[in-house]
Amino acid sequence: MQLDTSNCRDGGADPVDVLKKYPGRARTIHIKSHGAGPEAVIPQGDINWKEVFAFCEGQGKTEWYVVEHETSKKPLDAVKRTFESLKEIGKV
Repeated sequence: MQLDTSNCRDGGADPVDVLKKYPGRARTIHIKSHGAGPEAVIPQGDINWKEVFAFCEGQGKTEWYVVEHETSKKPLDAVKRTFESLKEIGKV
């Protein structure tokens, strides 16, 4: 299974609740900010990133985070901001 955090929220579900239904099956997870505008980066938005990462790094047995940021007016800036943001929360 590869859950997409933003699509999950778009569908009205909580990514953490969905992940908890499938312990050990989130070897990869598609992470994308949700609810904070097109220039938002992780951990901005309405996803509980602390819980997502805690589950993934425990019961989820996640090996890879696949980062998506598709609507930026300055894509390379978005990559840099995402990298710096993930670094700040200890995920790089």
